[in-house]
Amino acid sequence: MTQPGTWWRRVRGATAVAAALASVFALAGCGSDDQPSSAPAPSPAATAPGLARYDLVVLASAENNPLFSDLYGITLNPLQAYRITTDKRISSMDVDTEQIVVAAADGPTDRLALVTGTGELRPIPGLGRPFAYNPSLLADGTILFEDFTESSREKVNRYRIWDPTRKKKATLFTSTQPLYGLHPGPKGSVALLLNNPTTNDAIVIRDAAGTQRTYPIAGDGGFITWGRTFVTTTLNEPDSQFGSKPKGLVLIDPVTGKRTEVAGWQPIAWTVDGTKLLVRGTDDLANSVLAVLDPSDVQSPQSIGTLENLAIYTGSWIRGNA
Repeated sequence: MTQPGTWWRRVRGATAVAAALASVFALAGCGSDDQPSSAPAPSPAATAPGLARYDLVVLASAENNPLFSDLYGITLNPLQAYRITTDKRISSMDVDTEQIVVAAADGPTDRLALVTGTGELRPIPGLGRPFAYNPSLLADGTILFEDFTESSREKVNRYRIWDPTRKKKATLFTSTQPLYGLHPGPKGSVALLLNNPTTNDAIVIRDAAGTQRTYPIAGDGGFITWGRTFVTTTLNEPDSQFGSKPKGLVLIDPVTGKRTEVAGWQPIAWTVDGTKLLVRGTDDLANSVLAVLDPSDVQSPQSIGTLENLAIYTGSWIRGNA
């Protein structure tokens, strides 16, 4: 995986929604980025039907270029990749049982959209097409996302929520700090990445009352995802082609502040119970070597297999497939 220095600041971490992994640990094999002819033909709809055929949906690139990422459905048994969208330049995504929401390039900005069964993008009814990124589908049907406004004096980041039933937006809070990668946590809390251009980045945990705690990390962060006990983010290092590339991940206990670094793996998605983490190896940039990481034994990830010619950046397990 490679990530340019500014691109990852617009993307969100993998959502802590997952299928049971009882059969995962024995799996091995490789996949294709083209949809196999035996796969069910997708049907058009306002949302993406038939998501239950996959175990998870990922943001990935067959060209190993995150600026040209699309969505792929992944099955674990057998391990295969099915391309859902084509040439959409998607920067972030989330999925539940019935729909996929994405932020995708629309001119110079990103716009939120739903993905149809044929892989097309459709505007979210009533929302319009504001500049927005890092969407999350919450359990109550609302959508959490980020945008910003600029004046002649400063840039203000906004962290917002869209209620599709009432067709209304609300602002959770605003900040002039460079906070990115909004990811929901328990009891109305959120995690964000604080980008420090001259020093190491940090994870910021903000609770529903607005209290913030800051946890510095050893380097540049990336995608954020929140499990039952840990918040995790990619740790990046400089790269001559895209600005940065992953070298590992860090697990942070938001209660105690304890940090554990794991070299050689980047986070993709937590299991549905939030106890184990699907990860991708950082040594192979062209292919996706997948494993399951148990935070209680970070030295022994359990292998799943390899998806060849596909660079996976983040993903979400299909809710309801557990």
